Amino acid sequence: MSLQSQSLITTASSRIKSSVYILIVVQVFLGVAGLLLLALFPFSSSVWVTLSTSLIILLFFLSAFFLFFSSRKLIEHERKSADTAMWLSTLIDSMPDLVCFKDGQGRWLEANEFDLELFELTDVDYRGKKDSDLAEYSPYFKDAFLYCEATDEEAWNAGGMSRTDETITKPDGTELVFDVIKVPIFNEDGSRRMLVVVGRDITTKKQLEKQLYTSQKMEALALMTGGIAHDFNNLLTVILGNCQLALTSSKSTAQNSASHISKIQKAGLRAKELTGKLLAFGQKQILQIESIDLDGALEEMRSLIETALHENIELQITSQPNTYCILADTGQLSQVLLNLALNAKDAMPDGGQLQISLAQETLSQDDLNTRQLTRIKPGPYISISVSDTGKGMEEATLEHLFEPFFTTKGPGKGTGLGLATSLGIIEQHNGGITVESTQGKGTTITLFFPENKGSGKSPSHQSNNLEPGQPSDTPAPSSNKILLVEDDSQVREVIEELLINNGYNVITFSSPEDALEWQREHEREKISLLITDVVMPKHSGPELVGLLAEAGCKPPVILLSGYTQDIQGVAALKHQGAIFIRKPFGFEHFLRCVYHSLQPADGSASKVSREALH
Repeated sequence: MSLQSQSLITTASSRIKSSVYILIVVQVFLGVAGLLLLALFPFSSSVWVTLSTSLIILLFFLSAFFLFFSSRKLIEHERKSADTAMWLSTLIDSMPDLVCFKDGQGRWLEANEFDLELFELTDVDYRGKKDSDLAEYSPYFKDAFLYCEATDEEAWNAGGMSRTDETITKPDGTELVFDVIKVPIFNEDGSRRMLVVVGRDITTKKQLEKQLYTSQKMEALALMTGGIAHDFNNLLTVILGNCQLALTSSKSTAQNSASHISKIQKAGLRAKELTGKLLAFGQKQILQIESIDLDGALEEMRSLIETALHENIELQITSQPNTYCILADTGQLSQVLLNLALNAKDAMPDGGQLQISLAQETLSQDDLNTRQLTRIKPGPYISISVSDTGKGMEEATLEHLFEPFFTTKGPGKGTGLGLATSLGIIEQHNGGITVESTQGKGTTITLFFPENKGSGKSPSHQSNNLEPGQPSDTPAPSSNKILLVEDDSQVREVIEELLINNGYNVITFSSPEDALEWQREHEREKISLLITDVVMPKHSGPELVGLLAEAGCKPPVILLSGYTQDIQGVAALKHQGAIFIRKPFGFEHFLRCVYHSLQPADGSASKVSREALH
């Protein structure tokens, strides 16, 4: 029998006993009343005996009748209550969900068997103990208990139902994901009364969602293959063709060679741009995050956007009188807004109006569900709405809008990567995107970025321009030894030749192991600068920096990488002053980074330049 059933039966017995006590008190009261009547109005003894006897018999039958029916009704009522409690208890215990009741101080009142088995508390007297207390009985789940206490407090502070996904790792290493709902109950005076916690195991659901997402990605990659092959084959045709012309033309002159090389360079830049779009779609692009004041940033982007629009399209940028700050990559944000502006231009061939507006919004879980923003969490957001008065889109188009290489434009007028790229960029910024469109009435695309409470700055504060009087080709003294570590032979040869041609003394290695061996043999020689690839066999670039530092060699560092995933140690080195350069890179920018890396670390001009070059 459950604790609830025992409690209800005990309550029923107490009520019956109370009824008996009440009847005894009534009988005594009536007896005293009879004695008072006899004293005030003397009757003959026979009359008194008859009256009192009749009264006692009447009271007896009335008491018996009352006790019989009241006790029967009470027992029936309490039996039904006990049955109901037992059914509920059986139901809760048989649920494949964790269920727990806590008092206003966080002490456990009741928990079902699933909850107790999950946290290995089956043989523990858990009632009256807090999560932190139970962590002592089940140490493996200590972090889970402490996290639960923290989220309990969040539920109380929220003043209403809260819902979160929580991951619990079992002792065998299995990770379970629970959809946890917490409902706080308050007394009439507002004090805390009880907290109800229910958690449903959604591990399988999450796995299926991941598999579905992977499947969709694979389908997208299948579509991308044809587009990538087409675009890159065109670029390779340009590159190889111009190389052949430059090498074999009988009329080759310096001017012709320069023309061919220029075309090769343009093709390479187009390939770099296409790669950047694909990486943004795949959410693998490394971002240069900074705090941005959107008011100022949009004003600086105005001329860029206006240039992309037709003259018959009016651009309006509006916002409320507030400071809107987000953490974002300025270049990527510009790319997204420019993509949206170009799409709006195509939707308004006869002219119209393009409006970009800012707003502050606090999104609840219900808001996210309504707007189908499944990848972001509730909280404060800054929204950027881009609205046009164009022809709008039909439902069938909206369903495929963010698929790569899906486009409604004619042949040669678009790659279909614009919105797919924008989606990848937004999700990389932990944001979301919604689309509202009606045929003949235009389209509104809204971007949501987590609000940054810190102060923002306009992107104009960042500059990659050279400082006055410091040209990039200033030769360095031969005493400056640059250690170059790059496992790709062609890349290594190009960088080495570039540095040597600009007056630098370069020592090159194809692996971190060779570089470390040379450093051990020449430990007295000073290395002025380390230029290293990030991803290499056996040891990464950041690991090489650490191993050199252990050996007492701590030169300035420039990290190079064409690998776009976040690599462990890169962020820490950037924070310490290292410069990160993404491949492919412009040689002018590369030489500028080398020049400033070799400047004195305490020079104010050098410091400003280093910050700009990140």
